Amino acid sequence: MREDFWNIGYPFPGALVYIAAPVAAAFIAWGLWRRARMWRTGAPMPDLGPWARRLRKTLKLVAYDVLAHRRFIHRELYPGLMHAALFWGIAVLAAATVLTAIEHNVAEYLGRQFPTVGWRVQTGFVWDVFGGLVAGVGVGMAAWRRYVTRPARLNTVLDDGVTLALLALVLLTGFLLEGLRIGATELNPVSSLYSPASAHWSPVGYAFARAVSGLGATPGTMEAAHAVVWWAHVGIVTAGTAYVALRFGKLSHLVAAPLNVLFRPDRRCGVLRPMGDFEQLSTFGAKDLPDLPWNQLLAFDACTNCGRCQDQCPAWISGKPLSPRRLVQDMRTYMEERAPRLLAARHGEAPPPPERSMVSDAAGEDELWACTTCAACAKACPVFVEHIDTIIDMRRYLTMEEVRAPAPAQAALQSLEQRGHPWRGTTLSRTDWMAGLDVPTMARRPGAEYLFWVGCTGALVERCVAVTRVV
Repeated sequence: MREDFWNIGYPFPGALVYIAAPVAAAFIAWGLWRRARMWRTGAPMPDLGPWARRLRKTLKLVAYDVLAHRRFIHRELYPGLMHAALFWGIAVLAAATVLTAIEHNVAEYLGRQFPTVGWRVQTGFVWDVFGGLVAGVGVGMAAWRRYVTRPARLNTVLDDGVTLALLALVLLTGFLLEGLRIGATELNPVSSLYSPASAHWSPVGYAFARAVSGLGATPGTMEAAHAVVWWAHVGIVTAGTAYVALRFGKLSHLVAAPLNVLFRPDRRCGVLRPMGDFEQLSTFGAKDLPDLPWNQLLAFDACTNCGRCQDQCPAWISGKPLSPRRLVQDMRTYMEERAPRLLAARHGEAPPPPERSMVSDAAGEDELWACTTCAACAKACPVFVEHIDTIIDMRRYLTMEEVRAPAPAQAALQSLEQRGHPWRGTTLSRTDWMAGLDVPTMARRPGAEYLFWVGCTGALVERCVAVTRVV
């Protein structure tokens, strides 16, 4: 039997850990509240759709893309397995912590034994191997990839190192705690908790116990060190939670990503958001944060800076200045700069003008016009960021408010206005390609099951007409 709060004491001082837990939860709630205020500086979200369907789609995506890691493993095995090890290892450790707390409190305050108590030694194997060891492998894989192999798409910042260091410290102090306890009790013949057979059920903790013993530590030394490491472990977890909540850094995607999945647009990937009734609009497109729907601001925080979108972007691959990863990160930085000023403006007062342009400075006009709207970035994103919506909203502003667009785009738009198609110089009409083919039209067959949509290029560009005729 493994004793709760061994060497710590309960209710004092061991019960202080139940103060650390709500403190950590309060930091998380406060950090989320601060970010939610930033998100709400955006415009109302127009296309929520029915909640029942939204929840059903979210649960399906959670099952396939979070629990099964479909999007992570599909394209790249190493980073996919790395993230799976981190996710499942930490999830198992969290389950172990919750279950241990339930077992202890049921016994302490209800005077009953929770059903899993009798299996505590055996479940220790699960927590040890499938929890701590698997998570440790994930941390090692992440550190190796980020600091040794260093793929070009990774943009390593200080927060990445701090996050990995925090995870490593939590795991290391956890295993050291277990090793010190095993060495001072289960492997100590004079202890009332002496049980060598039980020690082997926690193989990693057992290895730590043997290592510490091999360094010459006595059971008394292990017992004294255990108390110090126990409180250090609690402090690291609490401080790490506070850091993540205040910085809203890498690990914040544990909260932001599920919210982004829940509030993602109720449209198929790549379908553009309608602008609405032109007669009712006072401005066109997005010039500043309040012009973007708030769920797009949430998506900036959900982004993990992993670079999968960048690897799939044809604009980036072909040497254009657009990096979908960098664009979203730059928009997040702009949100962190601009949102506090918008929130500081009193109700009814006009907000102060931005210090720099969201469109030209934060995003960059060349980057915005480099996008082909192919949606490869959105399909590659493991947290379902919809890059195209933000890009199109800012391009709409440039085109319809500032009348600024690249020369080829301006020529195409002018031709559309004057001729009904974007191709200047063509002498063909829309039906010339049909000559000699006896192609039926919808006017002749209104009940036809299939429609062959030729479009401007297939009908009006001479080199493409031959392809259209063959089809």
